[in-house]
Amino acid sequence: MNTNIMLITLIILLLGFFSSGLFHTEQLAGNVVEQQDVFTKHIAFRSWQTTEFSGGTRGDGAVEILLPGKPESCTMTGNWQTDNYMLKSLGRKSRSCHKAQGSFSSYIDSDEQYVVNDADAFRWGGETEPMFNPPAEKTEGQVVSMWTCDHLYYTSMGRRNYVRGQIDNFGEDNTFALAWEYFDDGDHPAVDFNVDIACKIKSNKPVKQSVVLTKPAVEKPKPIEEAQAFQTDVRDIEEITPAEKEPARGWTGFFGWLRSLFLD
Repeated sequence: MNTNIMLITLIILLLGFFSSGLFHTEQLAGNVVEQQDVFTKHIAFRSWQTTEFSGGTRGDGAVEILLPGKPESCTMTGNWQTDNYMLKSLGRKSRSCHKAQGSFSSYIDSDEQYVVNDADAFRWGGETEPMFNPPAEKTEGQVVSMWTCDHLYYTSMGRRNYVRGQIDNFGEDNTFALAWEYFDDGDHPAVDFNVDIACKIKSNKPVKQSVVLTKPAVEKPKPIEEAQAFQTDVRDIEEITPAEKEPARGWTGFFGWLRSLFLD
């Protein structure tokens, strides 16, 4: 009798333990993630004198960039190089401010745009002046900003000749324009730009749906009443020969295993 009572008590304790940790429904909600596309494009353009009767000092132009959707932000990385060979036929010194180089990186969104320009070492004050490697410079409100050669480059009057560019109408639709302006009152070299653009595009694709994982609920077996447990006698349990036993399944097999520990 004591053995049977211990068996019933152990079963009730195990049922209580498993029901507190396993028999419940758990939901795991997935994150809703807005998808973004990254669009890349390479552009090249030449900035130089374009204004008629300006004496070769001024120029302007624009490069339009077409995107597959409205951009959220863009970066630009590239390099530039001056070209003064084309003016040789006009009697200018072809080597003056020829093949001066530099690199730059820019950032643009709906609130700001800026560029960091880094010119290489060159005779920026003219062929008779020493080599000079200017420090990198950051310019707000522009995506292109560089200085060309100037005989006043090393003087207190500073630099005067430049190419500048900014983005107009960014984020309003799927296009924007890089508008540039040129000024050079000295050697008048053209400046060639090579630019790699990367833009985050507002996606029209549907967002990822939440994923819900649910563990199936298992009904908790009713505990055996204590009064019924005391009416059970070990002598009343009919012995079943091994040949008559059927394969136990699920919780029935588990309870049979526990009973066999004490009764077999």
